[in-house]
Amino acid sequence: KESGNDFSKQINDTFYEDGVYFELACHYQLGVMENYRSTYVLATSNNRLDAFSSDFKSKLKNACKFMMNIIWPNYTWECFNDTFAQTKNVLLRNIRNYSAMFPDDSELKWMGSEGAEGTKPAATMVSFPDGGYYVLRNGWDTKSTMLILKNNWNPGDQWHANMDNGTIALWSKGRNFLPDAGVYTYGGDAALDQIRADFQKTCNHNT
Repeated sequence: KESGNDFSKQINDTFYEDGVYFELACHYQLGVMENYRSTYVLATSNNRLDAFSSDFKSKLKNACKFMMNIIWPNYTWECFNDTFAQTKNVLLRNIRNYSAMFPDDSELKWMGSEGAEGTKPAATMVSFPDGGYYVLRNGWDTKSTMLILKNNWNPGDQWHANMDNGTIALWSKGRNFLPDAGVYTYGGDAALDQIRADFQKTCNHNT
């Protein structure tokens, strides 16, 4: 039971209320969410949900809905901050896992089934003000146009965030028009540290 309580505390420490991971990189959020999800599924199969707080699942759902909204219509994503590029297979598999955990959410079902089941989301503007992501779109299919504004709340100067608030990303009809450079290096010596610092600068982003 103590382990479950630890997870319940950690999910409050690692996710903002809007579902954004506090280190502000989707690549890391994907992994952390899977740790929480798989542990919850394991606890469910062993009848140990008493070890988790009553709001644990709802907080995880907020994170799932953020991921659903931040992914491009072709099931790729933008490499904001220290996010790495990811394939459709990986992102779609995770969305399907989220849908299985929340079977009553028809939007996650639509996203996980590539539109074959569930209900297509109707929202054309969604904000995540705690983490600082704002998503505008005119649709959810591959013919749509989608814009993301990044204005992260990062008072602790987290390692995986860049100093590029005001960055926008634009995807339209299958093309990424303003790709973010993402993470080039984590540093390690003076030369690599300088390259990392250069990549993080506002002037090297689409602000």
